[in-house]
Amino acid sequence: MRARCRSFGKDYNLVTQNVKKSFDVELLESFCSLRLRKGVADVTEGQIIAEIKALLAKVKNDDLPGIKALFDKELVMDLVETDVDARILAYFQKFKQVVLEHDLEDIFSGDDGEKEKCKQLVSCLAHPVLKVDAKTAVWWTDKAAAKNVQKFYTLVFDNAVAHERHFQQNKRMRMTAMVKDKSNASSASAKSGRAAETAAAHPKKQGRSNFGKKFTAPKNDRKVENLVADRKTDRKPFTNKEPSSPCSKCQKIHWLSDCPKASDAVKVALRLKLREASKARCCTSSFTPLPGPSSPQRRCRVS
Repeated sequence: MRARCRSFGKDYNLVTQNVKKSFDVELLESFCSLRLRKGVADVTEGQIIAEIKALLAKVKNDDLPGIKALFDKELVMDLVETDVDARILAYFQKFKQVVLEHDLEDIFSGDDGEKEKCKQLVSCLAHPVLKVDAKTAVWWTDKAAAKNVQKFYTLVFDNAVAHERHFQQNKRMRMTAMVKDKSNASSASAKSGRAAETAAAHPKKQGRSNFGKKFTAPKNDRKVENLVADRKTDRKPFTNKEPSSPCSKCQKIHWLSDCPKASDAVKVALRLKLREASKARCCTSSFTPLPGPSSPQRRCRVS
């Protein structure tokens, strides 16, 4: 102030005002009598300034708030800000503002105060990845940043810039992939549309190799169709042979299946009897006696 007054040619005493005169008269009397226990005339300006500084250095109402809860509530990083430099600087500025508003300068003074500042700044970092990297660096790789706010600011800023660069690169890669997928999908749809139009304009013609060929059903299908047709017309298989013996029902020369006097049940029963008689004759003709003086045993030998 004195230098400015000299440079502009002004009188310092006329420009400045006495500390006592800047006070409200009643407030000054109360302050001097209650705080300094002296009269206004006996108090110097230096005593008043020293007492005011002591009041400002104390915690408000001598009530120390919960430090962690206080900073968790009021110290918040603005992640909406896209400029990393402005975002980190505003975060540290907000920390200083909280300290001043709650009269915490005395707590964060000295070497221990620097450590506490860095501790609170780490704990309130909003981005989770940035917070983990800062904690790891402070505990293991850059322990000096845990004792100095300026070094800690540089550490946080460098990590934030690296994270932002990585985020922007991934964002550009995702956008490129999305544009590529959209272009591929549009080209595929265009190709399918052109193919459909071509097929509609030029229908597929029958090949020359198949032209003039008559369609024939498979062999198995023809057999089934013939069998069904035979059953529908009740045709009997044609044969030129006559039976060697007369019918067992009417004793006439014809097959049992052609006998007009025998019903279907009778025909079935007669066939069973004829088969059993034929089997019995075969078994009887296959028995041959085995030579032996005393044993008349007979064994069945298949001829």
